Amino acid sequence: MPRLIPEHVLEDIQDRLDIVEIISGYIPLKKAGRNFRALCPFHGEKTPSFMVNPIKKIYHCFGCGAGGDVFGFVMKYEKVEFPEAVKILADKAGVLLPEKPIVSEETSSLITSIYKANELAAHYFHGVLTKTDRGETGRKYFEQRQLSEELVKEFRLGFACSKWDGFLSYAKQKDFSLDSLEKAGLVLRKSQSEYYDRFRNRVVFPIFDLKSKVVAFGARTCDSSLPKYINSPETQIYTKGKHLYGLNFSKTEIMDLDQAVIVEGYLDFLTPYQSGVKNVVASLGTALTTDQVRLLKRYSSKVVMVYDGDSAGEAATLRGLDILIQEDVGVRIVNLEKGHDPDSFIKGNSVEKFKGLIDKADTLFDYKLGLLLRKYDPDSVEEKVAIANEMLPTIAKVNNSILKSEYIKRLSEKLNCKEEALLLEMGKVKTQAYAFEREIEKYSPKKIKRIAEKILAGIMLDDKHTAKTVMERLTPEEFREPQIRTVIEEIYEMTKSGKIASSNKIILKMTDESTQQMIAELAIAANVVIDKDKSIDDCIKSIKKENLKEEIDILQTKLKISHGSSDDGKTNELLEQYNKLIKEYKIWS
Repeated sequence: MPRLIPEHVLEDIQDRLDIVEIISGYIPLKKAGRNFRALCPFHGEKTPSFMVNPIKKIYHCFGCGAGGDVFGFVMKYEKVEFPEAVKILADKAGVLLPEKPIVSEETSSLITSIYKANELAAHYFHGVLTKTDRGETGRKYFEQRQLSEELVKEFRLGFACSKWDGFLSYAKQKDFSLDSLEKAGLVLRKSQSEYYDRFRNRVVFPIFDLKSKVVAFGARTCDSSLPKYINSPETQIYTKGKHLYGLNFSKTEIMDLDQAVIVEGYLDFLTPYQSGVKNVVASLGTALTTDQVRLLKRYSSKVVMVYDGDSAGEAATLRGLDILIQEDVGVRIVNLEKGHDPDSFIKGNSVEKFKGLIDKADTLFDYKLGLLLRKYDPDSVEEKVAIANEMLPTIAKVNNSILKSEYIKRLSEKLNCKEEALLLEMGKVKTQAYAFEREIEKYSPKKIKRIAEKILAGIMLDDKHTAKTVMERLTPEEFREPQIRTVIEEIYEMTKSGKIASSNKIILKMTDESTQQMIAELAIAANVVIDKDKSIDDCIKSIKKENLKEEIDILQTKLKISHGSSDDGKTNELLEQYNKLIKEYKIWS
């Protein structure tokens, strides 16, 4: 749901307050160049890595990742929800708030219209899938994925046909306004008076809230075309990172079993659920958020994470681990075989074997240490240090002192080093502010591949004058990292409206804590970029090249398949596309 306090009031509070003055009222700050520095109040450290930027009005800790605006700091430090933080800061700023913030009649009407539009879309997509010839592609896809008709009906799965205005025409017949459809994220504007469907030629997964109301959609291609997934944008009723797919169906089972199994995507949820593992939820992406964890804790504080058995899945699991630990959730991890996800594992083995893996899931200590022991040689002094440097930040987040002590003892035995040395190091690992390029790598499982997107976003957040330059050369869709794309879309929208796309104003629009933290880190870390014009050119070139490389790789696969068929016309068409992309790729090389 939307925040009940008008955005202009929040901006007024933000503008009136000096974030350095506010934070220094809680912890001592020292001047450090453009920023102010302190020991982070949110995790133990001996070397200051907590930075506050007075101009951008943001803070970020390079040790634990905490970051955001002044509202976020007060929420985290005072352990209060957003409305309470606003009240505290409004008093300090001398801004009067209404006693009972009320959603305006206009906003209330918009919320109602979005719910209705989503319900109409879910009905339409499901109907296309189950009742029309146009849904044949979707039906074949779900049949191949071995999803039953009963499951398709229960989860209201659908199919968006390839027409540019399939849903749009249907909605017009039902007297829905273009404005409400656009604000629901169901259609996109082509020109002042022309619109087209957001979802086309894809299977569609409705996303529900806890009351089983449709709040958004995810849509997947039925082939290897990119992007594989397209999701609804944030709306008045949907905030990325605040929902868990399937929780409305599985919450009772989670409470009864006092355990939740967290998987990554739609099919990784649907296959276990259909097979009898009913206490499952999906994180709707690789980055588990604090809001999702807190939502899940309403039903159980015990979690088993089952992400894909590849490097991206391992990275996602490790990121989620720290959040779960910080929220005092008991967590265990299933380590799937390489090349498997929950969907493929159950189909290739059995649901009984999958349940067995859940029952025998590793503790967070065993899982992470196992990964590191495969990555590093514990007999090498240098690599022993590397293992400790990656294990200690996780152990430091464990709140239970007895458990923390046991983990230190076990790590000491595995590395054959003294416990005292590990305890000494635990207070200072990962607390230095790294160079921008190294620090932002952690936001993408494909680290180097998409690093240019992070650098470019950081520059745009650091310098508002660069947005127009980038807008002329890159569309939001060319940013393939979903979290970055969300930020870029907001920067573009604010710039088009003549507003200043400053980092603190964008943070204010993002209710997902992980996105707020990312924005703060990128904006502060961008200070190390010296030649911004050259960096922008280099980043744009890199993004163009990587996108073309992905398209070329897909075409190569299609050509291999096509060569084995008798369709010479299709092969020639693919070759023409391939040669065109190769020429374009050489231009950017």
